[in-house]
Amino acid sequence: MQTLFDRLKPEVKTLLEKEKEIYPHMIEDMYDHLKSTYYVIDLTYGAVIKLQGLDGMAGTSPFDMFLNR
Repeated sequence: MQTLFDRLKPEVKTLLEKEKEIYPHMIEDMYDHLKSTYYVIDLTYGAVIKLQGLDGMAGTSPFDMFLNR
C-alpha cells in the first residue's frame, strides 16, 4: 500500500520542495507525517492547514492533493 507521500500529486510535491528551502524543518516534519500515513482522513488538522497554506492551494480539498491509486 502506498503512503500519502508516494501519492502526492507532482505539483504539490514541487510546492513542498520550494517551501523546503525556506522552512526545512517544517517540510521534513510534513514528509515524515505523509510517509507514515496511508489515508487522507488520517491527516492531522495541522498537516491539512500546512498543505492548504502552500502557494495556490488555499481552499483546495486535501483529497485533491493526492493521486487516486
